[in-house]
This record gives sequence, C-alpha cells and structure tokens, in this order.
Amino acid sequence: MKKLLLALVMLGLSMPAYAAPAVTQEGAAALKKLSEAALAKQESSLKSAGLTLIKQGDVVVEEAGTYYAVTSPNLSLKMPDGVTRNIGMIAINAIPTDDPKIYKMAVALPTPIVDTDAAGNTVGTLTIGSQTMNGSFNFDAQNFTSVTGDYKNIVSTRNNGEHLTIGSLGIRMDLTDQGQGLWSGPTNIAVADMTYKNALGGEYNVKQSDLSAKLDRADLLSVNLFKIKLQQAMSGAPGPQRDDKIKQMLRSFLGTFADGLDLMSASSGITFKSVLDGKTSAGTIASSNITLGLKDIKSNKGTFTINSATQGLKFEDPNSAQFAPSQITLQAAGSGLSLQKLLNMPATDKINLKEILSQPGSKLTVQKMDVAAQAFGMNATADLTSAPQTPLGASGNIHLNVRGVEALSGWLMDPNGAAASGVQVPPALIPTLAIMQLSGQASGDGMRTYDVVLDSKGGITMNGTPIAAPKQ
Repeated sequence: MKKLLLALVMLGLSMPAYAAPAVTQEGAAALKKLSEAALAKQESSLKSAGLTLIKQGDVVVEEAGTYYAVTSPNLSLKMPDGVTRNIGMIAINAIPTDDPKIYKMAVALPTPIVDTDAAGNTVGTLTIGSQTMNGSFNFDAQNFTSVTGDYKNIVSTRNNGEHLTIGSLGIRMDLTDQGQGLWSGPTNIAVADMTYKNALGGEYNVKQSDLSAKLDRADLLSVNLFKIKLQQAMSGAPGPQRDDKIKQMLRSFLGTFADGLDLMSASSGITFKSVLDGKTSAGTIASSNITLGLKDIKSNKGTFTINSATQGLKFEDPNSAQFAPSQITLQAAGSGLSLQKLLNMPATDKINLKEILSQPGSKLTVQKMDVAAQAFGMNATADLTSAPQTPLGASGNIHLNVRGVEALSGWLMDPNGAAASGVQVPPALIPTLAIMQLSGQASGDGMRTYDVVLDSKGGITMNGTPIAAPKQ
C-alpha cells in the first residue's frame, strides 16, 4: 500500500482544492461498498460480452488525511481467444463530495499491462511513461462525468507485429446531468506524435490529432458497454475482418448512445504506407479536418451536417503523383432522416438513395464536393427529396463537372499505375468511367458536364436527354 501511495505522489496526481466532507471510518466503509458494487457490475457486463474478470484480493479503502486511498484487487481479464490481460492493481485517491454517490478522484493505471497466452508467454505489452488523471466519478452513472487526464510516452507492442506509440494523449471532459441517466457536454481528446505499424509493413504516422465532441443527452452506461465490446473486438486477429467489425460497432454505437452529437476532428502531419498483395502505397497528407453534426438521432426526423477538407495528399510513386488530389472538400446536409437505422445497417450493405431518403419528406443536399488533382478533377452539387415511388427513391437534381476522365481510367487500368501503388479499385468504377467518357457535355477546357434531373415519377434526364422513362 505504501508503494502505491508513493507512486501516486511520484506521478504528480494532485487533487484540486475543495471543502470536502470529513474523511471517516464510516465513509471508508461506504466507499468500499460502492466500489465493490461497481466492480461487480463491471464483471457482469464483461461476462455478457464473453470476457472474464479475474480478481485476486479485495477492494481496500483506507483513510488518508483529507482523502480515501483506494486500491483495487489485482485484476486480470481473460479474452475469448485465451489471452489473459494482466492489469494489476489500480490506485485511486478519492475525495467525498456532498453527494454520497459522487467522488473527486485521481487515478493511477498500472504499468506495464501485460497480455499472456494460455502457456504464460507474453504476447502483448502496454506501458505508460507518465500519467496524471483527475476527475469526478458518479457511481450511479458508473462513469467519470468530468476528466482532466494527461498521458505521455504510451507504447503498445504485440507479437502479431502490431506496434503503437503515442507521444502524448490528453483527455478533457465536462458533462452535465440531464436527468434520466442522460448527460450533455463537451469532451476532447488530443493526440501527438502517434505511430502505428503492422506485421505487413504498413505504417501510419500522425503529428497532431484533435477530436472534440459535444454530447446531447448521452447514456454513459452504454459507453461502458461499448468499451467492453471494443476491447473484445480488439483482441481478435488484425486484418480487414477485425477492422470492419470495429467500424460497424462504432456506427451502431453512434446510433444509440445519444440524442445528438457534434464532432470535430483535425489532424495534421500525416504519413502513410500500406502493403497489399505485396504492393506498397506510400504518401503524405498535410491536413484533414472534419466537422459532423447529428441531431435527433433516435427519431425518424434526424438531421446531419458534414464539412470536410483534406489538403496536400501526395503519393511517393511518380506514376501516381499526378492523380493524388491536393484538395478534397465536402459540404453536405440532410433532414428528416432515420439516422439510427442508417448507422445500424451492416457495413456490408450498400446504402443507396432509397435507404437514405426512406422517410417521407426527407432531404439530402450536397452544397459542395470538390476533388482537385493535377491529372483529373471534379466538382458536384445535389438537391434531392424523398420519392419512394421511384426506382432511385429520390427526385431532384445533380450537377457534376469532371475533367481528366480518360487519364484517370488509364491510370486505374494500368498495371504500373494504381495497382502498382497498392490502390484498390472498386469493380464498378471502371465501367462507370467508361460510360462517363461516352456521355456528358464536353467543353473546350477538357471538362465534361452532367446535369441530371430525377422527376417524381421516376423519369431521368441528363443534359436534357431522357435516359429513363417515367412510370406511367
């Protein structure tokens, strides 16, 4: 216990000044009971997800002057694949508040955290160079509702070839109770100097990345369940199947845990290298910024807005350099949508206009979509309204300007072009580009224009020429 308390001091885990209720023997017993109940709930949730929490020892709560010193049992987590994550003992300084279910806490995570296989061999290690974390823990919500956390020199290594390093990780959160177990407020995660490598030779580096979110009536208990499911998914073998599963989990989570969500992501100094079927694609991205707003997610009248901008994409392969967009911009919005249904659709399903605009009166607008590369480019706008009686499920108009279709098609089909750079080409893209070469209204600057009108009876015209007859 003395070593754990000393570790807290060494880690610089200081508690903010607060006129707290007195620390007493009775208070220690009450906190021990709350902590044991919370750990039991966590154990039950893990079990339902196929993970087993193993506890050695008991929760210990001791009076320590102005706070309670809490130590968890020695914890380990058995994964479905037989790997055991040896967590260790978590040390907490807890200051009581006027609410007996809320404590101000400083938490020290054990380091290293070691994963072992059934034979006891080490298969993964997580180390944290330094850490400070203070926050307000609500036992009813089973979660922190405010957090100030800073972690440095994080290193995760696995024997499957995955290696992750993070120079610094900052977490900020300040949520307000909205009643009925729902919470609203801002959160922020800042990551600096991150590198990820896999066994195939792929590598991804980010100099700086910031993710901010404003939650509207979020269910924190569902956050706990998501973290457990994510932990289970992450224990699987790396590859496209695991990645698709995690993406699907994230989409489903976004569709259920809150009524509304505003997200802002800003990343810069990105370099990447991917290896697919022995072919390498490498390059850099100067910056990538995305703002996403989701409102009334759980209703059939949801709205969304998205603004994204990617700058300075470059491929190292000289055959591909002229096809790397220096700028990609998207501004779009939708209203009257069943966002929860769309987010929960399996990742393997193709989401078409009929699915997006399934609700009567729903609308989809693309104010701006620009792609600018040296050899090709495009810009588009669209204004569409639900029309379930039509084959495409929408009426409205789409305007598209494209240049360099011929050059892009040639690069995609050239064995020394896109394929040599490791770029995966969707099967339907080549025939689509072939049709575009034969249609559209050509102009002197090499641009082709496509003005498409979808009428409410299913008729479609392009540049004034009918290409699909309306229903009679």
